[in-house]
Amino acid sequence: MRVCVRRAGLLTETLPVGGVGVECPPAATLGDLLRLLEARYGAVIGDELLAGDRLRDGVAVLVDGRSAASLAGLQTPLNDGAEVFLTVIIQGGAGT
Repeated sequence: MRVCVRRAGLLTETLPVGGVGVECPPAATLGDLLRLLEARYGAVIGDELLAGDRLRDGVAVLVDGRSAASLAGLQTPLNDGAEVFLTVIIQGGAGT
């Protein structure tokens, strides 16, 4: 099955700007996909995205437009044609 991965912001600058298609085995999960990206683009992917067996704080991952955190995290199942979007969570506001 094929999954499309896109990124935004300063996160994962090692991934191509326009996104990348990744061939995944059937029944692959988000965690499987991230390991495949690590194998292809290097350990920096895991360093930026993962904290042990979970997503790193400050990272947002959307699977078909839904937050992986509100789904099953790294155990979120992927479907053929799924779109995965990786970015950082921006915080801020007016200081006093």
